[in-house]
Amino acid sequence: MTDAGVYDFAYLDKETAADYLGGLKGGLMVPIRKKTGAAGRGGIKGGVSVGGVGLGGELGRSSAEETEFAVEEPRTGKFYELRGELVKRKVLRVMETSDERVWSELREGEFVEVRGRVEVSPLDSFLNLAANLYELGTGIGTIDPEDESTKQAVAVISLLAGSGARGMSVFVYPVGAGSDRYRFFTSLTQSNVLVPIDDLNARFRVLGRVRTVLEKGESVDLLRLPGSIHLPREQFRKFVRGFSGAPFLDRQIRPSDLKVTSPGIEITTVAIFR
Repeated sequence: MTDAGVYDFAYLDKETAADYLGGLKGGLMVPIRKKTGAAGRGGIKGGVSVGGVGLGGELGRSSAEETEFAVEEPRTGKFYELRGELVKRKVLRVMETSDERVWSELREGEFVEVRGRVEVSPLDSFLNLAANLYELGTGIGTIDPEDESTKQAVAVISLLAGSGARGMSVFVYPVGAGSDRYRFFTSLTQSNVLVPIDDLNARFRVLGRVRTVLEKGESVDLLRLPGSIHLPREQFRKFVRGFSGAPFLDRQIRPSDLKVTSPGIEITTVAIFR
């Protein structure tokens, strides 16, 4: 089937798309206000008699009417423009499938479009579930907001909710990689997510730019990704332990859920789409 070039988006960072596009083109055109005009011609008809000869005529006049309107760019405009520019310049690596050789060729600063399985990190899935179940449970009366373990859980939820545009960690497992060891990881700005968080766990295309290629033996703390919580690890673990006794959860966060090891590759994500 032919790709029509029009996509459905699960995530879109318009600002990052505009920044990358401006860097490629050395600046961007700013939308302006356009005017349209319509001119008509009217006249005054009349006649006179000169020397017994009748003369008729029309005194012409012109008029113009102008309408001013603003040009509004579609929400996805910068994405399509950026992707088109990357393809035209032949600087976009499209990864329909992946293997160890392709993985080893990736370099920092490279633009990639990956087809693969997207998964919200266990940490963020856990926190999303906690928030949703707490809200549901208190609403129908199955959770006692005065219970001590629940209070501890609420403290964590309140901390995270108060961080505004907190980053959400997501993994991308390329098709054909052969092992889940080969994965991209990224931090998404939650305000740019266009679907329910659980709906991100599916197969998509991801357009982004390689930020960090982890060297052998290197690891990255998910709490240190852009937009993350930025608490000392032990302090965060203390908050997370507050969930352990909550009656609405059966999943605890493991230390391995808080970091990514080599051969992981960090990307800055522009869009998740299909």
